[in-house]
Amino acid sequence: MLTDMATRLRFLILACMIALGMAAKAFPDGKAVWFEEQAASMRQMIGVHIQYTHPTLRVTGAEGKVLLLYNVAGVCVKQWRIVSDDQTIVPALPRGCYIIKVDSYVRKIAIP
Repeated sequence: MLTDMATRLRFLILACMIALGMAAKAFPDGKAVWFEEQAASMRQMIGVHIQYTHPTLRVTGAEGKVLLLYNVAGVCVKQWRIVSDDQTIVPALPRGCYIIKVDSYVRKIAIP
């Protein structure tokens, strides 16, 4: 039971790390390989992943899909067709909050 509980805890920590964009190598006790395997598995299940680092937007796992960018009023400001599995976009937008949507994946970003 303890092993099962430890596995669940590791999986929960991994999910939080992926959500926060942290590297799995933050665990120096030899569990990094296990976390890397689980991270790859989680990315496959989730599919699309969007990371915003001012001024670039990195989109992975969305090849052939359309990325929509909405302002907070719900108006579609821009859209891009994702042509590769790992694509970088420089949106060049005025500062503010925006909503990014690719299929059912939705994320909020703030441009400073």
